[in-house]
Amino acid sequence: NLKFAQPSMIQSKAVPLIMNEPHQNVIVMAPNGSGKTGAFSIGSTARVDPTIDEMQIVVLTNSRELCNQVANVYELLTKGTTITVQNFAHAKKKAHIVVTTPGAFLQMIGQRGAPTTKKLRCVVMDEADEFMKDDKSFGDILKIKKKLEGINFQWILFSATFKKEYLDNQVYQLMEKAQIIKLESKKIAEKLQHIKQYHLKCEPRKKLEFIMDVFETCAMTQTFIFVNTKDFAEVIHKKLRKNGLSSYIMFGRMTKEERDDTMQKFRDQQINVLITTNIIARGIDVPQVELVINYDVPTQKVNN
Repeated sequence: NLKFAQPSMIQSKAVPLIMNEPHQNVIVMAPNGSGKTGAFSIGSTARVDPTIDEMQIVVLTNSRELCNQVANVYELLTKGTTITVQNFAHAKKKAHIVVTTPGAFLQMIGQRGAPTTKKLRCVVMDEADEFMKDDKSFGDILKIKKKLEGINFQWILFSATFKKEYLDNQVYQLMEKAQIIKLESKKIAEKLQHIKQYHLKCEPRKKLEFIMDVFETCAMTQTFIFVNTKDFAEVIHKKLRKNGLSSYIMFGRMTKEERDDTMQKFRDQQINVLITTNIIARGIDVPQVELVINYDVPTQKVNN
């Protein structure tokens, strides 16, 4: 269903560690595009016992969009099996694998009649470093750990990178020991030669003109435009629409339903240009995208 012909480097290293006994905590650091989602989804699915009709795998993501994407991978992976997948924690439904956000998971297990966590085998954190950047996000993770006290489960943390301070502090609060796998970005650089990067120095007021030049010169394709503020997104959106281009804005204050609908329309190519802030900058995979424009310089430096 996922059209995997052979494992990537990170999959060949991580999947056996997740699957095989004794089950140890696992921390994986690997660049985007290296096959991290396939690694933790295959490894954790292999640990499910479909004869036990209880929640066994919880996958935590930092956004609804990433939640939908990861859940889709699990659904394709388990198609034709009796293993069940739940996208976004729901207290009235039971599933072997639950893909959700920390807040939704805490809300679910706090309700009367919620599915039991007693048979839990793995807690996966995708883009794990995102949960460690502020006290609120990591506070939810610590609350989950406390709720799961007494249960023998495996922590599985995946991210492009971890700051040393995260490993020394936040990660240590979750687990004392873990197997760490680190794949250097240079090891997969040769596989990404098809990605070309360019930068252009121009006056601020000329940026919008440049974007219009791009779309006049190139054939229309699926495009992400990243900006720092919603105000700039509105300006670009109006200009593109005025020139007959199919664009849309996605930002944090939209309802969950609006964000889901917008992302699906973009995947289905009903929308050609998606203008957004960094709410979907991490972990999102849309194979149809051929152009990414950073309209603004990011305000935070990540991975040096």
